[in-house]
Order: sequence, then structure tokens, then C-alpha cells
Amino acid sequence: MSIASKFSLALCSTALALGLAVPALADPADISGMTNLNQNAIITVSDVKAKSDKPRLHILQVKDKKGAQFLPIEVSAWDIKGDSSTQKASDLEAICQVPGRPYHFYAFESGYWKGGSGRAFEIEVSHDPYSGWIARVVDVFNPFPMPNDGMTPDHLQIEGCAALQDGQQNTYILLGLRGDSSHAGQLVITRLENNKLVELERKNIDLRNFLNGGRSCSDLNLQPNGENKFRILSVGTTDEGDLGPFDSVICEVGTVEIKDKGYKLSMLKKPVQNYRINGLKVESLCSYFGENSDLCIGTDDEAFDVVFRPLPRLQKAKK
Repeated sequence: MSIASKFSLALCSTALALGLAVPALADPADISGMTNLNQNAIITVSDVKAKSDKPRLHILQVKDKKGAQFLPIEVSAWDIKGDSSTQKASDLEAICQVPGRPYHFYAFESGYWKGGSGRAFEIEVSHDPYSGWIARVVDVFNPFPMPNDGMTPDHLQIEGCAALQDGQQNTYILLGLRGDSSHAGQLVITRLENNKLVELERKNIDLRNFLNGGRSCSDLNLQPNGENKFRILSVGTTDEGDLGPFDSVICEVGTVEIKDKGYKLSMLKKPVQNYRINGLKVESLCSYFGENSDLCIGTDDEAFDVVFRPLPRLQKAKK
């Protein structure tokens, strides 16, 4: 039986009772963001808050017949100076690969809180034969200026990210802002320059019609669609509280094409639904390396157990 068969997606309310099968390597952690570590593993972030001692990062490996395993990643300090007294990452919501730098990742806090947080980290991950998976922070920057009151509004919090590099080695970071029942989500295109993000353009992502409200972006994902061209997928979610009920949808919202210099962004007039996932609060989406699947999801089901599952193949883009 294939890995994909063993991890078939639960699309009904009974999925709430399905936890992640994890050996006693680490407790299952909520998955607020994830991306590929390599061809065999995924790196995840959790939205634990500043004062918590719980790990912020995990390696998720799918083992044939053993299910999925969570392996915590030790981060000794959350600044480039190695100062262990620096405030730990708080409410990490998004992670993506750094283009052209294997085992380097950008991880984003959701936003500012009482004058703190609001940071993005470049993290290098490695494996130590004695300590296991470890990470060090090699850069820290603030994606956006701090609001006057020191608080990022909920609908402008960062929930998803992706990064691309053009032929001139310019790095573009796409940020997904969550939105809420009163505001569309947003796709923000930025260019990384001298440790700062320069905003280039901002477009709405509105999935509220699919969800009767809710947030329009709980994660972003780019799927290849020809040479240097990618489909932009956004996850929308809604919940009535920590006990649910939950509902999620994954929609294509546009395309981005990377060029020798610069990029071309094309947004769809109307988002196209690719998946409907009832009963789960999907907060992370990334490419999958198993059979018969392009994508996988991770959830943060609040009072319930975390769920990780591959999805059926993504349908071809409509021309």
C-alpha cells in the first residue's frame, strides 16, 4: 500500500477525531505553517507564544508503516548574536524556503503585539549526530513598520509566505495577510533589499464567499505551472471557536511568473476552488513528495489534535 493510500484525506466531520500518528519523539504540535526541508521531510512552525518553552520548529517525516514523526528542532537563540536572552519567536505563522540556499528558511511572526514581535527570521537548519536537528538564526528583519499603537490588526497579520528569485538574484517574498469576515485577505509582493522588505504591490485575496465569512488566507503555496511560472494557492478557513466547527477551502487566486529581471503577477478575476475540507482548520499547505499527491495540509484545530494529510492530485490549471 502506498504512503498516499495510508494517509488518505478525511473529508467529513469524523476527521476531527483523527490525530497525527506520532511516536514518542515529540508531542504533536499545531502546524501553523510548513514547507519542504528536502525530498523526504517537511519543516513546520507552531504558533506558540513568547513565554512558552515549547519548540517553535519541527521536522515532520513520513515513515512507511510508521506514519508521521515529529522531531523538534532546537534553536539556541533568536538573534544573530546568539543571545539566549532575546525574546523567543512568538506566534510563528508562516515559513518558506530561501531561494538558492538549501536548508535556509524565512519564518514570520504574525505581527506586532504590544510593541514587540513583528519579526521575520532567516534560519539555517542542520543535523547534528549528537543533538539531532538544530537551527541557528542568521538574520532578523521586520517585514512591516510597527503601527502607532504597537499592534498589528488581526486582518493584516501575516499567515503565509513564499519566496522566488529572478535571473539577477533579486529575492521576492510574497506575503499572505489573513483578512477576516469584514476584510479581504491580501497578497503583498515585496523585494528583499539590504535587510528590508520593499513593498512592490498589494492585491486582494477574497475567499469569503466560499466560507460565509472567515479569513481568506491562512497560508500561501506556489505550484509550478510551466517554466518559471507558478500557480498561487491560498487557504481560507473559518471557525466558530476553539471547539469548532471548522471549515477550509483551497483556491487558486492567480499566477506569478519570474523573469530574468523582475516578475509578472496575474490575479484571477474570481478565485477557483481546488479543494473543500470540511471539519478541519487548515493553516498550512506545502508540496508533497509522496505518490499520487502534489500537496499536503497541516491543521491547527485548537482544542483538537493536529492533522497532517496528503491531498489528491491538483487539477490542471484552466486555460
